[in-house]
Amino acid sequence: MSTLAVIGVVSASIAAGFFAGYIVRQMIVRNRKNSIEAKLQKHVDDSKQEAKEILLDAKNKAIKIVDESRNEVKEWEMQVRKMEERVQSREGFIDKKLNDLEAKQKEAEERIEKVTAMRADLEATKEKIIKEFERVAKLTTEEAQAELMRKIEREHSEDMMQKLRKLEGVGMEDLERRAKNILATTIQRLATSTTSEVTTTIVAIPNDDVKGKIIGREGRNIRALERAAGVEVIVDDTPGAIVISGFDPVRRQIAKAALDALIADGRIQPARIEEMVAKSKTDIDKQIKAAGEAAAYEAGIFNLDP
Repeated sequence: MSTLAVIGVVSASIAAGFFAGYIVRQMIVRNRKNSIEAKLQKHVDDSKQEAKEILLDAKNKAIKIVDESRNEVKEWEMQVRKMEERVQSREGFIDKKLNDLEAKQKEAEERIEKVTAMRADLEATKEKIIKEFERVAKLTTEEAQAELMRKIEREHSEDMMQKLRKLEGVGMEDLERRAKNILATTIQRLATSTTSEVTTTIVAIPNDDVKGKIIGREGRNIRALERAAGVEVIVDDTPGAIVISGFDPVRRQIAKAALDALIADGRIQPARIEEMVAKSKTDIDKQIKAAGEAAAYEAGIFNLDP
């Protein structure tokens, strides 16, 4: 082969190599370009997704903030409403206090007017007394004594008569009370039990074992109760009850109160029985007096002797 042929073959080979390198390079550049574009596209897609997530998160936070703001507004509104209610309540309380104060002020003014009127009456009475003293001072001792007696008799004769009648009434009441006590004792000892429904009082007991304590050893407790209260105590087979018999309802009530107290206390003995009967009598007397005062007050009768 000639040198020219060799050179031609080498040149062709070099040209083919350059061409092949160019083609390979172009393919590499294209692949790199595609890879970069893919990466850029992915980055863009990731950015868009991240932007969407950020936007969604921002929207959620905005909604949460709006909800929290609404709740705070509602809470403030409730607090404001409560404050308004408290203010209204305090205003009502202040108005009531003002009304009470005005009522008390009016009452005080009325009392001042009454006191002023009473003071004027006292001054007038004082002047009358001074004039009376001046007039009496001009009299002799005998004339003054006679005038004083006439005045006392004239002004207090009615009061004296009332006191005398009251003393007579008290004496008669005392005699009548004694007579009733004597009569009640006599009837209790001698009468038969034909009126048991109006002459007996039932005392409830917790159990029948109490009956033995009330009777006592050889009957000393029951005798002490009958002697102190002036009644008859009947302990029979009636379950859960003891009968107090007597014509005087006050005595029966005293005996019942004493017996109830003894049963509640549990200490039943003669000395204790006498103590309880005396205490019950005092309590019943107070109840009778209180009832009498209440009855007199309801009837409009005042200033009664106790």
